[in-house]
Amino acid sequence: MTAEHAGYGTLKPQQTQKSGNSTELTAGIIVADVVGAGILSMAVAVAKLGWLLGAVGTVLLLALNVHTSIILWRVYMCFPESKTFKDLTAAVFADAPEWQQRWVVGSVAFAQNSFLFLMLGLYVLTMGKALGMIFYDWHLCLPLWCTLVCGLTLPFAVGGHSLGAWKSLIWANCTTILGTIFIPLVYMAFSGVEVSRAENSTFSSVAEDFNFAGLLSALSTFAFGMTGQFILVEIVSEMAEPEELPRAYIKFSAPFQCLAFLLVGVGGYYYKGSLVNGMISESLPFGVWFRIAAILLLSHMVVTYVIKGTVLCKGLQRASGGHGIEENVHWFVIVLIILAFAWLVSQIIPFFSDLVDLLGASLTPIMCWAVPVVLYVRCLETSKLGGTTISTWEWCALIVEVLLALILLFGGTYTAIHNILGNWATYGGPFDCHCEGLWATCACSATHDGMEEKCLATASAVQFTQFTPVN
Repeated sequence: MTAEHAGYGTLKPQQTQKSGNSTELTAGIIVADVVGAGILSMAVAVAKLGWLLGAVGTVLLLALNVHTSIILWRVYMCFPESKTFKDLTAAVFADAPEWQQRWVVGSVAFAQNSFLFLMLGLYVLTMGKALGMIFYDWHLCLPLWCTLVCGLTLPFAVGGHSLGAWKSLIWANCTTILGTIFIPLVYMAFSGVEVSRAENSTFSSVAEDFNFAGLLSALSTFAFGMTGQFILVEIVSEMAEPEELPRAYIKFSAPFQCLAFLLVGVGGYYYKGSLVNGMISESLPFGVWFRIAAILLLSHMVVTYVIKGTVLCKGLQRASGGHGIEENVHWFVIVLIILAFAWLVSQIIPFFSDLVDLLGASLTPIMCWAVPVVLYVRCLETSKLGGTTISTWEWCALIVEVLLALILLFGGTYTAIHNILGNWATYGGPFDCHCEGLWATCACSATHDGMEEKCLATASAVQFTQFTPVN
């Protein structure tokens, strides 16, 4: 067969599914999957770099993720019978020595399930915070809010037997994420930067305190926020026309992602400056718009949880077998157990930005960058891509992707763990109340937007009372 350079979108499948999700619905699923919790802390990541480095980093990391997604799709098109990431890995290494196949397939399955499991914990944490933000005048602690939101999510998770099961929710999800990010940005734009940005908060092209630890933390956030390769095989396997994945990703999903990440990252940094922290929705003062943004955030995260949870629960259902249990009961038990353990994770690491960084540094680079590159290169070496060759430039890109994955795996993970330990000491450890940003009180949210003057006046009044002499 004549060798040809890899042309994305031109590879013909060995077999094409006749029913499944449309190209447009698939694009919506990718957006719902990728543009999740990670985008909410993009402004924090950009602040560690500066607006110029942050914008460049956003575009480059998005391009990297599009590239690794496309090469993973090309591998899938050689094995269209694969339904999961694990199945695809097993097919690629089918002719490898048995020990090697067991080790590689087992490692990929463990990494994928671990990543999904920890990510569901982050989603429960985010949903719990969102519910607490809606009812910020109800002084309930974060663990209880997370428990309540698990009960709210359970019916949707039980009903999500396939990624396209809730088509209306997929499209609603794209709308809610737009509302979640635009409401704070529009509010700050109307308020003006002189109001939204603190006096000692700076905005610069390169961060004044730019350092290697901050770079690793920012890259970890970018990595987590933009990756979706770990369930891409599952998404493609449910398409009516898998060969249309590049169009769904490059034409529809990627431009949306780029615009959203730049708006939140650079826009949030512009209006809040170097002191920005937490989720973009927390930049609103307590009030009606704060509640509305929290409602949209909660709606968005429920759908995102269902998408990720469906992949994990389906894999566990196949692995565990029914053992005589009726299928629906078996599915319900698995969903309930996963939801319970996700709650546990949300309480062990109850800090949103730090948990994002930990996920972005530990498992994301390996599963979403390194593994697709390994599968692609093996297919090239074994001629499973039909004699396709790639250019020197793409070889360079593959090497950079693997090196970046290794740097984040070790350096980024160390930085994230160090920050988590520091925050345990500052804000309290696992299962503590953690009312920061949830209660409209000076004890919990003294630095929240709109609370500074109120808390300063209260503190001054208390101080005046204490030092006023009694006649």
